[in-house]
Amino acid sequence: MSGATVGNWPPSRSPNGIFVDRCLGKRLPYGLSVLGLDPLPMREVYDDDGNALEDVLWIHEAAAHGYPIITSDKAIASNPDEIDAVRDSGAKVFVIGRNDIPAAQAGLIIGRHFLTIRRRMRRPGGCLWVLHAVKPIEKRHEEQPRRKRTNR
Repeated sequence: MSGATVGNWPPSRSPNGIFVDRCLGKRLPYGLSVLGLDPLPMREVYDDDGNALEDVLWIHEAAAHGYPIITSDKAIASNPDEIDAVRDSGAKVFVIGRNDIPAAQAGLIIGRHFLTIRRRMRRPGGCLWVLHAVKPIEKRHEEQPRRKRTNR
């Protein structure tokens, strides 16, 4: 991955910033702001709403700019190149387990797991979690912080 940035990323973000994939539509970012998050929709970063971009690129860029990611693109959780992008970049990706639901229902799924998501957003290391309406969070990738070795 080259160091060149393609998107028009804002110079600073709040600690509650979260990058919102285009597949979640235009209404969900408002719901995230009601929860106290500071959503950055893809359309505010990339021309043409990022339609011409491969997911691997924006995953790397969002992670490089310190943004956790919320999406309903379940392919990210199963596509080997996209899983590698999450691991390589240290991205924190939260995937809503269904992409055939309206924004209000997606917001309810996020709300159900909100406290856990917020805690994970603040911890170091990348992750790839799938969020479900009823089932527990499915942790597809969880980067563990490295512990310092002590010489004894």
